[in-house]
Amino acid sequence: ILEVAPKDSFIKNPADEKTSPLKSLGHTKLPFLWDKIIRIENEVDGLIVNHVVFTQKNSLFNMKSTEIKVIANIQVTNASSIQKYPSFSIAVFNEEGSLVGVASGGTWIKGVKPKETMTFTLSFEPMKERIPFGTLFHVSVELK
Repeated sequence: ILEVAPKDSFIKNPADEKTSPLKSLGHTKLPFLWDKIIRIENEVDGLIVNHVVFTQKNSLFNMKSTEIKVIANIQVTNASSIQKYPSFSIAVFNEEGSLVGVASGGTWIKGVKPKETMTFTLSFEPMKERIPFGTLFHVSVELK
């Protein structure tokens, strides 16, 4: 069962201003938590980034080790009247401010239709071993 993380560390996105040249680029910085729904609720030109969930699981087993798979699931809703084509980047930092994991992804062919909610899965490969030490993450959303 996933718990909802408190939304007390929201940072205002400068692209939220209607006159901003960054209207199709959004950024949020929040505390990093495992297996919790982290509410983002940031809108980028009609695309609402609802939440992200970070999970890890054993994906492959061989005689030497167990491979850990680390993923981020990002849920978005298209509140506009036109199809959106989002790309995402996530960076995870530890307490000292060192980058410990990165993931990116999005859609190129099939966009998010108007009024549709869609979840994107981003994989942290190959830099993932230190992600459990993460304390803060940044997520950026860009519309094509």
